[in-house]
Amino acid sequence: MDNLNTAQFIGTVRLDFDTLPSTNTFAAELLSEQKTPEGTIIVAKHQSAGRGQLSKSWESEKGKNITISIILYPTFLSPSEHTLLNQTIALGVHDFISSFVKKYISIKWPNDIMAGENKIAGLLLQNSLQGEQIQHSVAGIGININQTVFHSAERPTSAALETGQFFNVEELIPRLCHFLEARYTRLRDRHYAQINADYHNLLYRRGEWKQYCATVDGQNFTAKLLGITTEGKLKLETAEGVLHYNLHEIRFI
Repeated sequence: MDNLNTAQFIGTVRLDFDTLPSTNTFAAELLSEQKTPEGTIIVAKHQSAGRGQLSKSWESEKGKNITISIILYPTFLSPSEHTLLNQTIALGVHDFISSFVKKYISIKWPNDIMAGENKIAGLLLQNSLQGEQIQHSVAGIGININQTVFHSAERPTSAALETGQFFNVEELIPRLCHFLEARYTRLRDRHYAQINADYHNLLYRRGEWKQYCATVDGQNFTAKLLGITTEGKLKLETAEGVLHYNLHEIRFI
């Protein structure tokens, strides 16, 4: 695997742990005490209480996957532009996985990374606001690398399952930092339109008519995924017209 350990700030400060309840929780506690350098990463071989969107647990076998949180200071973004940060991190993870897993990798709204029809990674971004500015952000990332048996995850896969190979997790972390920094630098340089376009081009199910479930009444319906609004809502074309959904209002089937 070629050497892509070229990140200038993401990963230059690194805090390693054998076990943490959650790397995101640790990062938030650290930020409450001090301002650490931008790009600081918190790495744990195992998370005893790792979680994803909607407080779902994140299943990860110790030492076999990447479980990491990154501290960022995107003060150049307004709170209304937070979706761009989500898109940026998702694109960086996509680029990283695509560099060694040759299956089609897509981004499932809001923060899952898919290899084909199966989930290979998940993101959890938490922003702290101060007035009309994002004070800091913690980007939690879980990527399935060498795990081959899952017990509770929904339609999981891993790099090992997709490629038939096992990888050195430690060697992959600087590579991940490289791809994340490349995308974050473009965000910082305000290439907003390109980031949004790249994200939509890789959006899972975009342009396809598929089944969804409205959580308010449990009813299934067919819709075409059009994209994401600037507020981060899912935009679907339905029999009733174009409708927008928040995370807790819709479920993919």
